[in-house]
Amino acid sequence: MTVEDVLKYRQAVLLASAGALLHNLGKVSSRFVEMQLGILRERGEKYYFQNIAGLLLEDATGQASSISFISEAKNFGGSSDVTSLVLAQRTKKALRLPLGGLPKPFDDRLSPVYRIGDLIEYLGLNPFQLYKGRPCPIQQLFPSSLLTHLMYRCHHGASGGEKDKIYRLQQVLPLYLATPLGFERPAPDLKEYDWIKDEVEKIIQEHLSEPGKFSLLKFMKALKPLLCRIPADTQRGVNDVTVWDIGHSGMAFLKAGIWSCVGKNLTHDDLADWQGQGHPRWRLWRVGLNGLDFLAGAVSVADLRVRQQALREFFDTVRSFVEEEYPVATEVYRDENQAIYIFPDWKKDSSEYLSFQKKLEDNVSAGTNSSGKTGASLSNLYGLRPAIALSEENYHNHPECEEWKKQKQQPPNFKVSYIGDKVRRWIEEPSAAELVAEGYREVKDDLCPYCGIRSVAGGGENTERNRYEEKKARERKICLPCMRTRHRVTEEWWGRTPFSTIWIDEVADSNGRVALVVGRFGIGKILRELVYPGEVYLRKWKYKVYFPFSSRTTSSEANTQLKIKIGGKAYDCEWDGAYLVAPAGLGRYKQSEIKVTRFDKQDIPWKPQIAISKVKKTEKNTLVVSLADDTLLTIAKVTTGDDSWSAIAGKSAVVFGKTWQITGERTITFVGGSANEADSVLKNFLHELRPSESGGSPCYAELEPVSPVLDAAASSASFARFRRVWETTARFWQEIAPPKDRFENHPGEWQKELAGCTAVAVLGNGGKRRRLEIQLQKLEKPDEIVSFHAYELEVAGTSIGIVPISVQGDRAACITIENLGYIAGRFNAPQKVCADPCAAAAWVMNRLRQGVKVQIKETPGYGSGKRNLGSAVIAEVELADGEYFPVIPILAEPRVFAALVPGESAFELVRRIKERYEQEMGKVRWRLPLTLGVVFFPKHTPLRTVLDAGWRLLSVEVGEEEAEVTEDVDAPPASYLMDPRSNNKLIEHPQKKPWPRKVSFSVKVNAGRDAGERELRWCIDTTAGDGRTFDIWYPWVKVKNKPSDRALMMEHNNEAYLHVMELKAGDTIRFHPSTFDFVFLDHPGRRFEIAYREGKRLGLPRRPYYLEEVDELAELWKIVGGEEGLTSTQIHSLWQVLLARWQEWQPDKDTKAQEVWERFCEDALRNAGWPQGKLPGGDRWDKLVKAAKTGVLFDVFELFLTILKRSPRRDKKR
Repeated sequence: MTVEDVLKYRQAVLLASAGALLHNLGKVSSRFVEMQLGILRERGEKYYFQNIAGLLLEDATGQASSISFISEAKNFGGSSDVTSLVLAQRTKKALRLPLGGLPKPFDDRLSPVYRIGDLIEYLGLNPFQLYKGRPCPIQQLFPSSLLTHLMYRCHHGASGGEKDKIYRLQQVLPLYLATPLGFERPAPDLKEYDWIKDEVEKIIQEHLSEPGKFSLLKFMKALKPLLCRIPADTQRGVNDVTVWDIGHSGMAFLKAGIWSCVGKNLTHDDLADWQGQGHPRWRLWRVGLNGLDFLAGAVSVADLRVRQQALREFFDTVRSFVEEEYPVATEVYRDENQAIYIFPDWKKDSSEYLSFQKKLEDNVSAGTNSSGKTGASLSNLYGLRPAIALSEENYHNHPECEEWKKQKQQPPNFKVSYIGDKVRRWIEEPSAAELVAEGYREVKDDLCPYCGIRSVAGGGENTERNRYEEKKARERKICLPCMRTRHRVTEEWWGRTPFSTIWIDEVADSNGRVALVVGRFGIGKILRELVYPGEVYLRKWKYKVYFPFSSRTTSSEANTQLKIKIGGKAYDCEWDGAYLVAPAGLGRYKQSEIKVTRFDKQDIPWKPQIAISKVKKTEKNTLVVSLADDTLLTIAKVTTGDDSWSAIAGKSAVVFGKTWQITGERTITFVGGSANEADSVLKNFLHELRPSESGGSPCYAELEPVSPVLDAAASSASFARFRRVWETTARFWQEIAPPKDRFENHPGEWQKELAGCTAVAVLGNGGKRRRLEIQLQKLEKPDEIVSFHAYELEVAGTSIGIVPISVQGDRAACITIENLGYIAGRFNAPQKVCADPCAAAAWVMNRLRQGVKVQIKETPGYGSGKRNLGSAVIAEVELADGEYFPVIPILAEPRVFAALVPGESAFELVRRIKERYEQEMGKVRWRLPLTLGVVFFPKHTPLRTVLDAGWRLLSVEVGEEEAEVTEDVDAPPASYLMDPRSNNKLIEHPQKKPWPRKVSFSVKVNAGRDAGERELRWCIDTTAGDGRTFDIWYPWVKVKNKPSDRALMMEHNNEAYLHVMELKAGDTIRFHPSTFDFVFLDHPGRRFEIAYREGKRLGLPRRPYYLEEVDELAELWKIVGGEEGLTSTQIHSLWQVLLARWQEWQPDKDTKAQEVWERFCEDALRNAGWPQGKLPGGDRWDKLVKAAKTGVLFDVFELFLTILKRSPRRDKKR
């Protein structure tokens, strides 16, 4: 296959991709929700969501009766079928557009030819199983339909078949959309569903009306924000994947799958047999570099922006080519390092791949993407080209192949692996960039510090204009290309996003301190452990079986296979000779409620449900039922006015169509005309048991749970769920501090997101700062002043950063680029004024009065001193329009986060991130570790030094650790899980244990991370987003041993998992810890002290802290620096005394010195000068003493007193 072949079929493949993206379109409708919730059934209506385009009815005209899968679907196309009412006719017309010519073997449909809607209509899910069986049922309609069969296999890979494994529970309104990490947000209501559907239809009509102009990338961009809001299923357990996730993943597999199959003699049998050699396979392809190393070379924020833009535009150029211009693959993952694509099954040395590679190189060299922007600047500016890699192996698109291997069912030559596992490995192993040889020419002058490949003032042509630019570039010690790109960044910032900042001085707090906050999710770990309770509800239990009837037809032989029938649903079980082994969660009786239809000969219109506690057959023809509540008495009050059990004794109630007598308090009795009549009524309560291997008569039994039998967990590593994980973590970071590149052409949206982000929220009143506009006149050297370049004004010995926004003659209009609170402090303003943005602005304005003479200075370049550019006179000073947010978001990728914030707010931001992590991901925190770090630094510290320190903090790798549970789980009372549809018991815990809303427990960890044990406390939500549905899906903990006495336990890969409510004292948890560390760069060399070995900081083994200990650090400062604490003088004295003895005795290295040190710490704290000699009470004293002994108190003093410059409360009283 050649380049011309791909281009020949380009439009058809793009339109097929559009159909694949929409293959779950039928779920974007309130009718789908009503179908799932049974509302349509109550109205007597049917909805066939896969047949929303109406093509099946159209294609089957005149032959429907002879097509078995249509004739078996009751009411399909009938008067009760509302499917045809959902989409507008214009939408249906767009979905009927033919794809055009497709390559062999997908040229098999001639009449009708493939249409966009075929990828929706003929997906082959319930009720039309079009591809199960041989020949495929769809061949009753078309002789061959390979493309739609391939779409079915691609959907199967995207969804992972999780619905066949995971325990599911249908929601009721309002619906919630979950993440795979256990957090639920409200889903759209029914009106919003239909509004979203209408918006999606508008997009379909607009983009598909002219197929020749169709752009898949624009189509996806328009649809994504809408489809991301719609859950692909309304049932809990599988409501964590969206229509977008399924649609985009299915599309990725279809597009690449088409090219994998081109030229092959593909058959429906090949597609049906995923283990066979003829089944399509896929490869992965990526382009990338080590993004953190590349970004760490930035000299300034403007330089950082240029680097990020160059990298993004390169990735965008590649994506535009691979997905649109030469549509063979789809990007499914992107972060700061790389972009990963689902790719056809082409070998590296194949003609197809070599043609693709050549075409790609030509395209990237040309350097323009679909938006018209250049993408070649990475090689031009930095002499780098991201590495390109094609996976050596081909892969299956569904995790079933891994399960097959575990069961050792595969033949010896079957070696295909799951593609999702390879994506996970690639995410964790970024590749290095390749050097572009022509970028590294001989340099005869100093190297430009911004790019590192051109000489200072180099990179331009010899023109009059360039000679002037060369002069400026030489003065600023930068090459021409780097100078031009950074000038554009400043101009664009002021012109489009003045609500943001690109100046570190504007971010600094009133003390001149800035902080780089960094974070990293260990998403590779959670991708290995996406485990859920199985569809048969967690596990199996052994039950005692009581047979009320005289005869028993079950076999007494062990291992007899049986089925239990409950509510029309059969459960596979087995008889072990003494007990029945059956799914957990089965009540003693088939149903735990009865419906009363009449009372005392009066109809009851609302058909109340009454809970039962016991059923007993007292005579051959007599049944007695004990009721669990007083609902029947409530019925009596409404119908007859009776208000006591004695008053209604002897009256009747109709249950199961039979008349029962009230014979006592909470007791009703039925007396049948014969034993058979009583037995027939009793069958309404009892489980039906039938041997699976025979058609013999069933028997009926009560079940009593005895003990659990460990069952396997359901692993759901579906590709859609994988991508939902990394999109969830990326969204988490974006809500902390959203980077500009996410809103490149939408500055208004970025402003809105910045205003609401966590990083701005923690600033409080300082979240919006002001700038000053300074009009200068009588410039001494006007030719030296260039607009949108940074300078400094020197006024009364104080330097103020400015940027001229216009220069005309000897006049310049400038804006300040400093925190005015810091400048006010230099002008001797009190701290209260410095902390108030408006007051600080007024204070500085008062010092910059009209007529004041100032000096203008410039820092020529990286590492240079200041250059005097003459004097000027202040003509006018006023507040600049608008406000700005003093936060610079840098990265918000699936794994890594980075943002520059004021130093004084950094620790509070860490606490807020921790709170959100616990709220949104706390249920899986043991499988999804979070690493947080803060680099504090003076505002003029070189940025590359700061970034290097930040990446070093993220380099810590803490292995799986063990923690011992020190107490039984503390669970607030809640007797059972409620089904919100009817307020009835949904699942009873076999051991009748309460099912709480939250649980909390403490653990002790001793992993050799410091001298002593560390105690952590976890509080975990155990309900879903509605606050009342018990969360049986997410809060599972891996335990070292497999306790045999816990009801909620499951096994995966030979590891046991307990639900958190089952934990008991003595259990050992295995978990991946989340950590926190910090450093203050008082000088650039301090960053080299940040190094880790086996999860411990070299030289500071108590670090990093567990993330759970962040609040403890704040509490320790509150004890020491609070109203009942010490003064700053007393704290400094205590710190000095303790530190001197620590350094002298080195108790962390000497056991004998350790004992002396511990006594000394307690004595020093007692004599520290507490007010009225009153020591901290309760456990606060013990915590303080322990912190001193372990050295934690040193970190508290450094963090709060030295870095954050917090003043003790007692200082403020004095």
